[in-house]
Amino acid sequence: MTVAPGGCPDEANVPTGAPGAISDSETVVRGVVLSAHLLDQNGTLILTPAAIREDDLAARKGRSVSVLREPHTSPQETTRRALALNQQQEWQGDPVVARARVAELRKLLDNTNSWRLVCVNADPTTAALDSLGACPTHGSIVRSDPKPNVKDRLSWFAARIAVATAFNLVSHASGGPVTPIP
Repeated sequence: MTVAPGGCPDEANVPTGAPGAISDSETVVRGVVLSAHLLDQNGTLILTPAAIREDDLAARKGRSVSVLREPHTSPQETTRRALALNQQQEWQGDPVVARARVAELRKLLDNTNSWRLVCVNADPTTAALDSLGACPTHGSIVRSDPKPNVKDRLSWFAARIAVATAFNLVSHASGGPVTPIP
């Protein structure tokens, strides 16, 4: 695990049902809901900050930036969950997903360049809490502690940009390339 200043005490935890703590060598995957959540940055598609909600990143009301642990999640389960979240008509048969390397997420620093920006935790879900069913390979990305003041909009927006930009491996769930929709 990347050792850097930052309050991420849960990263080493292995919750019941999880295949283990999330390691730096893993890749996490997130379903892309809308084409408006993608940005072409010099020929590379990345997520926009709109794809990373502040409430999720702040872990408000028990929420988080939900991801699947790709090495432990079957392609069929990734596709099933991405289809359930998809709101883009053109992607109904083959949803779009974005991947990020955990090591890269854990290297992100806050605006002072002295504190880890986010934590990446194993966070399996249960059928009672997950409308898509239990998911032992679910992970959570949340802002490290201490979090900025809720009124510090610039810090929160910068964090959303940094996390979104780390999701720079975008494809259809089948592996095919994504053509941006105008």
